[in-house]
Amino acid sequence: MTVTPHIFVAKPLPASFEEMLKEHCTYEVWQSKDPIPRDMLFEKLQHADGLLTSGTKIDQELLDHAPKLKVVSNNSVGYDNFDIEAMRQRGVIGTHTPYTLDHTVADLAFSLILSSARRIAELDRFIREGKWTKFVQEEEIFGIDVHHQTLGIIGMGRIGEQVAKRAAHGFDMNVLYHNRSRNEKAESAYGAVYCALDDLLKQADIIVLITPLTEETYHMIGERELKLMKQTALFETFPAGKQWMNKASFKHFRRDGSKALVLMCMSRNRFKRIILSKR
Repeated sequence: MTVTPHIFVAKPLPASFEEMLKEHCTYEVWQSKDPIPRDMLFEKLQHADGLLTSGTKIDQELLDHAPKLKVVSNNSVGYDNFDIEAMRQRGVIGTHTPYTLDHTVADLAFSLILSSARRIAELDRFIREGKWTKFVQEEEIFGIDVHHQTLGIIGMGRIGEQVAKRAAHGFDMNVLYHNRSRNEKAESAYGAVYCALDDLLKQADIIVLITPLTEETYHMIGERELKLMKQTALFETFPAGKQWMNKASFKHFRRDGSKALVLMCMSRNRFKRIILSKR
């Protein structure tokens, strides 16, 4: 006799997704928009064969409360919430969703480059506050050009390639990149030039950090690296800058108002957007 698997879904789902689940398993969905309390999650996982989630910490403690768990599906590209070794020892499979958002994230990354370089958010406030009716110095409202600037990409993976494509083909930008290995496709298609991290930081007008969170990338950008950047540099980090940048980094940006920082980070399951720009 075939046993129907039971899935716990730790976030609300569109109705169409639930219809697909009905065809293959029994399931229960956490309907609140607030994250499920961990003790309640442990209770729900007592009889679950699978867990569908987005960012839930999958560690030894959770696995100890989920004796039947066979698979965890992350509804996201990243999977730094997985304790890979603990899951491997338990024989629990982890899945995620790469490729699906490559173009979308690249679009968002470039929109933030344009918004920050041309000071769109600042000028929106400027107009709403009625300051445009008075004489202003040009430096109060002018940003920097994006076209023909030098873009430095830290992390030339799938998303990095798409950012490079938009930069080279859409804005005639020079593209530098730093990666753990050479990306010949990006070099051939977009004219990207591989260089050491320090050289990239010194030369680039606009810098985009797009790397997975690993032991090697954790806090890879600190005060030392920020000091290497041009005084006019625009620095953007995707998608979880708080995990890579230490407190000294933020102090440096607050102290050196000539630089601009665009930070997209996920903290406690909520998105925060921070823009520090005083040019």
